[in-house]
Amino acid sequence: MKLEPRLPEFAIRPTPPPGKRARLGDVLERLAQTGYRVDDEKWERFKRARLVTTPLPTERGERDAIRRLRRILDVERRLAPSGDIDALCFHLAAAGIDAIPAAPVARHVLASVSDLFVLGDQLRTVVHANGAPVGPDGEFKLGRAMARHALRTYRMADRSEKNLFETLLGAAFVGYVRSTYANVRPGQMLHVSSRLVTLDAVPERTPAPQAAAPLPPLSDRSGLIAWLTTLAGEEESLVLRATQSVAALIRLRVHQFPELQAPWRDVAAQNGPHAATALHALALVPPVLTAAYLQAGHSPTSPELDRMLEQLMHFWGTISFKTVRFELSNGAFPWVQRSGT
Repeated sequence: MKLEPRLPEFAIRPTPPPGKRARLGDVLERLAQTGYRVDDEKWERFKRARLVTTPLPTERGERDAIRRLRRILDVERRLAPSGDIDALCFHLAAAGIDAIPAAPVARHVLASVSDLFVLGDQLRTVVHANGAPVGPDGEFKLGRAMARHALRTYRMADRSEKNLFETLLGAAFVGYVRSTYANVRPGQMLHVSSRLVTLDAVPERTPAPQAAAPLPPLSDRSGLIAWLTTLAGEEESLVLRATQSVAALIRLRVHQFPELQAPWRDVAAQNGPHAATALHALALVPPVLTAAYLQAGHSPTSPELDRMLEQLMHFWGTISFKTVRFELSNGAFPWVQRSGT
């Protein structure tokens, strides 16, 4: 008897119901086809940080999810391996990606300000201020000296770009100088309502005693951190706006800033292991300048980078719960003697 040929047996799997995991699996599979990979652990980490949500059960929803994941992963690839989720959120906000929660961005700013103090204390042992009070007249000079020392092992083909790096890092170190060093007393007694400014209109000003102790640092470290913590909790939109403004300021003038523009791994490979301090210092620049922007409350107006950074860092430590009644940032601030006085 002739038998019909038997067909091979196939294991027939039931089609999974169109649930959340099925949609997510489709998104991750299509994402992998474009060269981007996200496993379940990374997806959950992004979801806990509120960077992603479950894809909508439509073709457009899947495309939107894939597009967002690709942008997040492009930013993540630029960061140092030691970067945490707070650093990722900061750089996502700096890249202009929408719907980034402000809380982790603010935490990264606060952690970076604290790291600035730690790094500054380390550099203080080798970059000396001759033991004399620094005061605002010398803060940028000392900050630039600290930046130059931190970047001494950093190699760049374009010398002008490295000078820009020193300028930006030096401005960030001004925050350390203002929070650490004593200040020279002015030739005249300070106005009763200010620790900084002498007003010509105040009658009966008497010279300060020559042997008087120098003024304390302009910025109290713990007070600064507490103020920034309060502001970040109350004005989340300001934190995100300040982050984007500082990132735009840096991108407008340099082209290979680590993490912000150039991948950290590429820069580290180019500079070698001796540039670890330089890379760590440069990573602090965007969040520290963001903290300065939050204190200033507005963008600098000067088109020149040096003057712009002076205006930005001028408000570091000048925290007051009362409204400032006059513009502090002027050419004579703060210790230059007025003519005729």
